[in-house]
Amino acid sequence: MGGRDKSAIDVACAIELVHNYSLIHDDLPAIDNDDTRRGKPTLHKKFSESTAILTGDALLSLAFGILTKDNFSKRRFRIINDIAHAVSTFGMIGGQIVDIESKNKDLELATLRYINTHKTGILIATALKAGAISGGASESQVERIFKFGEYVGFVFQIVDDILDSEGYVKIFGRQGAYLEAERLTNEAKTILKPFGKRAQILNALLDFVLKRSY
Repeated sequence: MGGRDKSAIDVACAIELVHNYSLIHDDLPAIDNDDTRRGKPTLHKKFSESTAILTGDALLSLAFGILTKDNFSKRRFRIINDIAHAVSTFGMIGGQIVDIESKNKDLELATLRYINTHKTGILIATALKAGAISGGASESQVERIFKFGEYVGFVFQIVDDILDSEGYVKIFGRQGAYLEAERLTNEAKTILKPFGKRAQILNALLDFVLKRSY
């Protein structure tokens, strides 16, 4: 969008804190009950469940502290509101609740898409949108970037399901799920065509998401 790194670095750091908070809480015994993440003990396993809960709480609080410490412009206010929405029951937490209630059930495609859009996709899309706003994008450009981010979230989750033999694989089969991810990748790139060469880094990000093996 032609903006400077300095205008976005605080927002990027805040979103990464939110991301880490979500992973720590996602791994907790009451939610996904994971013992490892990327081959290492999850936080509640290495330390304790109470430490993990409080660490997640602290990271979320620190994120909004970073966002509000200075440069409190209209753009920043909008970004704060967007991130709060993404984390709330209208976003990540809402998707997580439906995911928990859907354990050990055969999911319809609509429910699966709801979970993926809210639990995973919303933070990815909001991160891209926040970057666009920070860079001074027009409203139509912001909308395109956000829509592209939603596609990135979809593709990420489908590939995740392929790697774990879950979700989309149970509905479409492994090959069908990958073809769906490819179709969504092509649609997403079409959204960014008006940006021309400026879209290269985002298209490369999407290609990485599609082809990742972990």
